[in-house]
Amino acid sequence: MKKKMTNRLIAALETRRKLLETAKKLVCEKGLVNTSIEEITKACGVSNGTFYTYSNARKTLFLN
Repeated sequence: MKKKMTNRLIAALETRRKLLETAKKLVCEKGLVNTSIEEITKACGVSNGTFYTYSNARKTLFLN
């Protein structure tokens, strides 16, 4: 069964995309060890808790 693309689902997908793109950019610039979750979330304009909704650690953000 196909899921309907609700506004909430669209917003969640956009947040995840923004987190991934920002994390990728920062990690490429500074390295994984030197990039904090706080830097990623601040650059995205979301809370640290939002980050953990999509991933449990920096390195696992790229695995899903």
